[in-house]
Amino acid sequence: MINLSDYIGQLLRELTIARVKADLEAARVAELYSQHELLKHFPIPKIRLSEFEVELRFLILGAENDSEDKAVVKRIGANFKSFASDVIKRKKIKLSRDARSKLGRMVDAKVLEIEASITRRFDLPSIATIMALILEKVLKENDIDRDAIREAREETEKLTRDSILDELAGKPRLRVAVTSKELKEADPESITTLSLRAKEEGVEWTQITSESEDGQESAWRLVPE
Repeated sequence: MINLSDYIGQLLRELTIARVKADLEAARVAELYSQHELLKHFPIPKIRLSEFEVELRFLILGAENDSEDKAVVKRIGANFKSFASDVIKRKKIKLSRDARSKLGRMVDAKVLEIEASITRRFDLPSIATIMALILEKVLKENDIDRDAIREAREETEKLTRDSILDELAGKPRLRVAVTSKELKEADPESITTLSLRAKEEGVEWTQITSESEDGQESAWRLVPE
């Protein structure tokens, strides 16, 4: 068992080490060429990885603390109602007390529905859109101006989505199984496949200021190759 971020990070680390070893070998070959009467006139062979694509297969075991998921959904619902109330007030949208109560009840009902089907835990950002549509429905039922409805829906959805991203930023990390034995024993339909494409962008040390006459050291900076 391993965290997914550690799994991907270790893969990228190994590719970086491969580049380091390739450069060290290129340096060794360059030194050999420099000492050979004929080879010193030849270009130095160097192998580098410019792009690579790898397919990762893993089994999602869950988060480090799955019990937090329902609490997160409740907080998202509460945040949405607060955002909606602020936006309605700021945009001076006239909404009756009954309509406001109905909006709250519909949001609470949607929270319970999402909690009951929380198996897709990592689709939380979509909740912002779902709840924004609830607000739109209530506003339309109360004959609010079309542009005001659109602006209120978009602004409330953005505020809610931003709050969800804050929740996800502190969310426990995802645990996965990656070994051949674990994947062989798992149900094939439960295995997740992730295609990862990366591009190498090397940097090199470049001198940007020469050594001054008073003996101060020159300045160097890492710049793209």
